[in-house]
Amino acid sequence: DRSRPLLVVIRVVLDAQHLSRLVNRIAIEELEAWYFGDWEAVRADDDLSWDVKWVTWAPVIWCDNTRMFIAGALSDSQQDSLRVESAEHVVIGKQRWRGANDLSFTLRITRIPDKTALQFRIVVRDDVVVVKPAWDFGCLLFGDCVELFIDHRPLADQGKPFFTDDVTMLALVPGERDVRMASWTFEEVQPTLIPLNDRWDGVQVRSDVTPNGYYVELTIPLAVFGNLPAVGFDVLVDDTDGRRGRSKQMVAFGWENNFRNPSRFATLLLKPLRPTPQWRVTVH
Repeated sequence: DRSRPLLVVIRVVLDAQHLSRLVNRIAIEELEAWYFGDWEAVRADDDLSWDVKWVTWAPVIWCDNTRMFIAGALSDSQQDSLRVESAEHVVIGKQRWRGANDLSFTLRITRIPDKTALQFRIVVRDDVVVVKPAWDFGCLLFGDCVELFIDHRPLADQGKPFFTDDVTMLALVPGERDVRMASWTFEEVQPTLIPLNDRWDGVQVRSDVTPNGYYVELTIPLAVFGNLPAVGFDVLVDDTDGRRGRSKQMVAFGWENNFRNPSRFATLLLKPLRPTPQWRVTVH
């Protein structure tokens, strides 16, 4: 019965709460290629040959002045934020992760009262906060840091598994009132963190260390994204507890290769769509 495994996959997609990484792994890496035959992801001339395409899922999120919503995933009592505190979100150093007090975070996205900007608030639990304010890649590799990835390519290109100038990584350091962007040009021997360009005019950040970790609050004017109805995004948190550099990394939706491949970013709606989509499915 070839339909049975496909039904299992659909059941996982519907029941999982913001576990797009898990769905991707089950659907892409562990299932046999012929499971996707009904989706035209496989075209075979005989039983021993096939043409395989990759499929990735990403949850769809939208927000108003007070709450954020993850379509199809959260109950009414949970729609104010996304809590990232389980081992499946640890993409680097899982064997060293000692639980939520060691490293976890809460993500909340809202619009400011006049609805002209998005506000990303990331509250990090971290029992040892290490701040390296020097603006080079050391703040990611040898200090605690929040990485916010945004895919602001045209809608038809969002989710494609490669970087362009319209896929941006922003670096946020605990206690710093500055934000930098990565220069993701692979011709460079060592990419750097550079000041925001004019496109990001009006971006503001607040951050401070707390008794249990730290928080960062980033405000991005909607004008930055022009007339885009949606953008892709993901949040990663880097953790350094000693002198040896980064020991752990947690991610909200994607994977450890976000800096190479943005196909697993979540989708954030900037304009209402009817009917409201629940998942973005990309075939590539």
